[in-house]
Amino acid sequence: MSYEKPTLAIFGSTGVCASQALALALRDGYTVTALVRTPERLRKLLSETHSIDSSLVDRNLIIVQGNVKTIADMKKTLVINNRMVDLIVCGIGGAPQFQMNLKTPFTLDDPQICESAIKTLLEAIKELSADRSITGTKKPAITVISTTGLSKTRDVPLVLYPLYYWTLTVLHIDKKIMEDLVIDAASANEISNFTIVRPTLLTKGRAKGLDNVKQEWELLNGEKGDGPGPTMGYSISRSDVGTWIFEKAIKEIQVWGDRCVSLAY
Repeated sequence: MSYEKPTLAIFGSTGVCASQALALALRDGYTVTALVRTPERLRKLLSETHSIDSSLVDRNLIIVQGNVKTIADMKKTLVINNRMVDLIVCGIGGAPQFQMNLKTPFTLDDPQICESAIKTLLEAIKELSADRSITGTKKPAITVISTTGLSKTRDVPLVLYPLYYWTLTVLHIDKKIMEDLVIDAASANEISNFTIVRPTLLTKGRAKGLDNVKQEWELLNGEKGDGPGPTMGYSISRSDVGTWIFEKAIKEIQVWGDRCVSLAY
């Protein structure tokens, strides 16, 4: 394995966004760890969907079988050759479920999955940082996949308001708590920096390429980034989100660190 590039840990790697970032990282020679409940599912996904040769997986990917709610599993995933990884991508999310409730007609199979995962992750980082047997003192950077609709200024087209603020309420609560925990961890110097990725409505459609992806960022104080205001759009492919994460949040972390970035076509 090559350790010249920053080392990565990816959580939620069987999801489309995170698996796309993982596949691109493997092709580019990154050493990656991934925590999954079913390792064979990830191997099959990389082979059949991303055409990643098994020899490349064996050489550059360390698969840890476990659960994102278990600190011991998290800690195992965060260490390569007795050093904490440099970068973390968290693509954890729940599956939507319908419920007989007019106020919140849709929920998640695990309504606090993002909150639980990020709390476990941050606790694992704390314990490893205090572990004298782990070499190196640099703390990792974290990229999390969140959603639009959480910005301090409007980043959702008006036509999507009923969908966002009625059917996606439970998802938004979970994502907002996750964001706040990551921002607080950065403020407390528990992590080196963060990138919060806020894609608009995700689709399984074909990727259009990053040239067609609009991006807009804001800082912790809500300051606008480049352009006239937050990016607004109706959809974006999960594959393009994964590509953006690899090309920007991983390869250009010094540029995109400590920012909340909205993405849309």
